[in-house]
Amino acid sequence: MDSRYDIPRRAAGGSAGSANSSPALGAQSRRRKMPPRPADFKLQIIIIGSRGVGKTSIMERFTDDTFCEACKSTVGVDFKIKTVELKGKKIRLQIW
Repeated sequence: MDSRYDIPRRAAGGSAGSANSSPALGAQSRRRKMPPRPADFKLQIIIIGSRGVGKTSIMERFTDDTFCEACKSTVGVDFKIKTVELKGKKIRLQIW
């Protein structure tokens, strides 16, 4: 096996404080992540129109900032979520 993939192991007879001796394993491993602030508003948006007019393209441009010139037709339903902030309020957009 390649030595680049070896996992360093702690010595069995280490001192009681050795687990927290590394700054990377110290306070950060004990610190809990704060959950994201819930959205103030949740909106569902449904885009409808004839086939081939660019409904999926406009949705992907808005949510992912991407554009595909040679995309295949979407079969079924496409779904994206984007959270925006407006005047200090979080708005979660659910786009179909």
